[in-house]
Amino acid sequence: SLAVEGDHAHYAGDLWINIGVLIALYVDQQNGPEWIDPLTGALVACYLVHSSKEVGKKGYDMLMDRELPDDERDKIIKVIEQETRIDGWHDLRTRRSGMRLFIDMDIEINPDFTLQKAHDIAEDIEANLLEIYPDAEIMIHMDPVGNPADSRHPRMEEIKKECE
Repeated sequence: SLAVEGDHAHYAGDLWINIGVLIALYVDQQNGPEWIDPLTGALVACYLVHSSKEVGKKGYDMLMDRELPDDERDKIIKVIEQETRIDGWHDLRTRRSGMRLFIDMDIEINPDFTLQKAHDIAEDIEANLLEIYPDAEIMIHMDPVGNPADSRHPRMEEIKKECE
């Protein structure tokens, strides 16, 4: 959780400040160089800026809707493509909004399948995705495969050719 990460950064900052003070006091008692105190303070300040920047960036990303990174999308695609009863997929859309993850896609199914069979296939894909992303909200639209009149949904082979 972001709150735990923020607390961790806070307590780690306190720890480094105290260690820095102890080092500076020890060096001062040993008649060491006077620049150790400001150097220690500068190093602790750099750590605090870095950790607060990291927590702040994660907080900002959490507030903004963001598409999942490519490696996460690849995991989703792998799950979809493991389903042998579909003839293709398209229009995969992902986004994270706060703590929620949204996955939306179209799958292409044999038009001769019963509604129940098509529904079962979509539920199986959803269940497999929920194993990886248990809190995701998943929407799967089922299209009949091979509808040449529907120009909105390109075939998977066409998509792969465009990517090459």
